[in-house]
Amino acid sequence: MTDSGTPYSRVRKLPKQFRPLEAWDAERRRGLVHTPEYDAEMGRLEEEFRHWLLGR
Repeated sequence: MTDSGTPYSRVRKLPKQFRPLEAWDAERRRGLVHTPEYDAEMGRLEEEFRHWLLGR
């Protein structure tokens, strides 16, 4: 499921908590539209992922 150009492809093993984020991002790239509430939830998870990825 991981595309080579995504931030998730840079991680050897993606922690379980971020797997929904990877799926959401792939769906968005395919043009699927989500509810604003779900997008906001995934936005918060994306921010958490970035902090985790950068070690902050």
